[in-house]
Amino acid sequence: MRALGADRLRWRPESWLWLAAAAIGLSSTAMEADVAIAGQLVAVALLGAVMLRSARSAASGSGSESAGTRDGGLLLWAAVAVAFVCEDVVRLGSWTDVSSSTRSGLELAITLGAAAALGCGLLKRPWLSMAFAALAVAAATVTLLHAPIVMDVGVFLRGSADALLHGHDPYSLTFTSPYPAAGNRLFYSPQVVSGTTLDFGFPYPPPALISAVVGFVLGDVRLGGLIALVIAAVVLIRYVGLRGGLILLLPGTLFVLSNFWVEPVSILLLVLTVVGASRGSRWTPVWLGLLLVSKQYFVVAAPLLILLLPTARAYAGGLRRFSSLTVATAVLALAPFLAWDPAGFWRSVVRLQFLQPFRADSSSALVWSVNHWGWPPSSTYGWLPLVGGFITALIVAWRAPRTPAAFALGVGFSLLVLITLGKQAFANYFFLVEAAVVVAALTWDPPRRPAHSG
Repeated sequence: MRALGADRLRWRPESWLWLAAAAIGLSSTAMEADVAIAGQLVAVALLGAVMLRSARSAASGSGSESAGTRDGGLLLWAAVAVAFVCEDVVRLGSWTDVSSSTRSGLELAITLGAAAALGCGLLKRPWLSMAFAALAVAAATVTLLHAPIVMDVGVFLRGSADALLHGHDPYSLTFTSPYPAAGNRLFYSPQVVSGTTLDFGFPYPPPALISAVVGFVLGDVRLGGLIALVIAAVVLIRYVGLRGGLILLLPGTLFVLSNFWVEPVSILLLVLTVVGASRGSRWTPVWLGLLLVSKQYFVVAAPLLILLLPTARAYAGGLRRFSSLTVATAVLALAPFLAWDPAGFWRSVVRLQFLQPFRADSSSALVWSVNHWGWPPSSTYGWLPLVGGFITALIVAWRAPRTPAAFALGVGFSLLVLITLGKQAFANYFFLVEAAVVVAALTWDPPRRPAHSG
């Protein structure tokens, strides 16, 4: 009994990653700021422990055997995920224009599916998680097609997709704000608002624009994000088995999709990069290049590229070719739009980020500290999150094992610190962080399969 107990308590990185993902999920969906901050601090501590312990294990040559603890952390995360998927369906379902009977039936199916998934042992029967994930996708599709939610991001995506399809530069546009004057004062800097006009174009890098175009052609720009998550799940399922479908159960998925947020595109590119690097795919530098330019704050993750050095050196053509393809992909993704209107691109993608106002309703440690103690001063708002995230990435690059899963961990960890120290932090920010941690957990102990170049 003593030996069995010791075996069950043995160090297992995946368990700690799942626990960190659960803490981030609670933080992103918590209504109380104190709970959100506590979740962020717990997640930072757990991710730091994973990084330090995995580095120590690698240095000593000891493994992290024993599956005894692995399912405990995953079960907790799954319970959190299922609970919030159900909450999202009930909450967002009330915003749709579908009939009450259809909505009630969908809510009942989701709730029963959740109960069956947990009650019968989701972890022991992976097909149940897939069945529940399929129900979640069905709920998302119905909601997206019937939820007339008003969000500025929706205005940006629809207007920009339509402009690009008609041969106009999305980064040269201006938009009409969907909010009243009070909303404009809350959401935007006075420097970018003139009456009801927002003086900037599409505020995201090109990968999000392409996703919006796909959704726009299909009838709703939000479908691009849903398709991205489904593809990410398929890629993970092919690599780690049915458990990969858990990426569809991230807390807040339906909320993020319904509100037009663009993080699903970055999640897909992260999955493609990590799985591609793990399998030796020739497409890995392409996915990596697109990932790095999919959101502005990926600049802090630059040091983490060191963790992919073994992948780059094993690539056909070696490190030089891998690096060249990564840089070329990133440049080619940005160059057409940058050349189209350099000033408009800079104004919309770069300058706007530094003009964003302090949001007292944000769920970050910095905002919580300012609201309670008036500290730190506003002069730190611009550089503090960037420095914090970059230093975190440097530490992870120095201490973590050089594996694709550790790269995903580093992305999640560095972005979590950046967001926690930021003047704005909302559910979609933490959604990407949690996805990165879940990808790390799913791929930490990769299946024993031969690499291939496809």
